[in-house]
Amino acid sequence: MRFEDKILSDENFSSLITDGAMRLVEEMAKKHNTKDRHEILGYVCAEMERRYSGSSLEYHLDQMKIESTGDILDIIDVYLILVAADPSITFMRTPRKKKAG
Repeated sequence: MRFEDKILSDENFSSLITDGAMRLVEEMAKKHNTKDRHEILGYVCAEMERRYSGSSLEYHLDQMKIESTGDILDIIDVYLILVAADPSITFMRTPRKKKAG
């Protein structure tokens, strides 16, 4: 299913892109200091293959709702649009503060 079709379906738009996928794209864009979508795509694919092997890779792609490189490019495009609109935006997790006590 094309990204445009997913947006127009009854599914909640925010559920189309997972936090993990956005974090991975952000991590690769910042690590390699690039906004080129095809460069980021290459880095994301290489990082996924490095982190996960075999069925683990398939599992994580499924969890991130990524079926193809086209899906990754769509996620990259959304990330780049959001960063252009608000350069301070981040999808990285902030460390939890330790409770006093």
